[in-house]
Amino acid sequence: MELQDQLRLQRIKHIISSYELEGNEGVFFHQRLDVLWHLYPSPWLELAFAETLVHNWSHPPMERGLQFLVQVDNQLQKWAEHGLTSVITPEQFQHITGLDPQSVFEILSIL
Repeated sequence: MELQDQLRLQRIKHIISSYELEGNEGVFFHQRLDVLWHLYPSPWLELAFAETLVHNWSHPPMERGLQFLVQVDNQLQKWAEHGLTSVITPEQFQHITGLDPQSVFEILSIL
């Protein structure tokens, strides 16, 4: 894996650990994450994680583990079919994830 890919994966792992999204399904969670990692661009994954977090906050209880990844996957499939759009701003993304939003939101400006 190239350095750039390692850094992008580390950003996603930061979101996962910050919100304890793995739940009690460690190995299975990471296997499913690996599938998503190979199917979608990493900026899409980051944005889908952030938007799924927002959705879960407004519709408690907070999903974790594989159920969280199912929601992320559903969002990614929706974008793949209908185009990438975001309901959160770069500032909100940064507040939610603690990450610089530039690499995620620059892909939106390309599309």
